[in-house]
Amino acid sequence: MTISFAPLFGVLALAPGYGRKAAQIVARIVTLWINRRAAYRLAELDDRGLKDIGLTRNDVMGALDLPFMQDPTLPLVHRRRARR
Repeated sequence: MTISFAPLFGVLALAPGYGRKAAQIVARIVTLWINRRAAYRLAELDDRGLKDIGLTRNDVMGALDLPFMQDPTLPLVHRRRARR
């Protein structure tokens, strides 16, 4: 009787690709979470502190209203650059 391991090796060959994709998804979620926390810390600043870095309270609140899967810091960077 002969046992073939070809299907098993085919599945194992796909596993690193799926593992890499899963790691990328986890890294993206962690990055979004960290950036959202940074935006919340910006929201804790007073209006003068926000003005010093080129933002307004409305900018920060608008960025925090974005869905979780959108990075809130990117619109803040774009708004700050637009005001320069």
